[in-house]
Amino acid sequence: MLDTYPSRKLWAEHDFTEHRCHNFCQCHDCWETFTIEREFTQHLVQQHQYGSLNHTQLLSTLLAAKESNPEPIASQRCPLCQEEGWGSQRCFVTHVGRHLEEIALSALPRDVGSDSEAGSRGSQSAEDISTKDEYTNSPNNESQAQLELIREQR
Repeated sequence: MLDTYPSRKLWAEHDFTEHRCHNFCQCHDCWETFTIEREFTQHLVQQHQYGSLNHTQLLSTLLAAKESNPEPIASQRCPLCQEEGWGSQRCFVTHVGRHLEEIALSALPRDVGSDSEAGSRGSQSAEDISTKDEYTNSPNNESQAQLELIREQR
């Protein structure tokens, strides 16, 4: 299933809470930890006689036992270029986000066929569109305009 997020902030929040953290369940009766939910529920039934709980009660117990520890940002690797050594979560998110924008732009058709100004820019290659200003390390004006056109078309 493909999930989309309306903002970079929401995407980053999802990424760091679901994928870039150590998730586990901790038993509140004996403090044993489990990384697989099924094993945790089996533990509750077999070791603590939670077998009499209905599905809703067992699910509530499972949710209460879930814990999550974020992985340090410095240990994160870019999943696309393997770069590492991030000073902040924002630097990492911006870096990966640029990769994803470049991938999305490269998937656009090269000839839009429109008689507007956007149509004349539509034939640029993804490499031209994703070119960064070498002094400010920010997208150039044409790249910004292309991104704005994409956002308007949604």
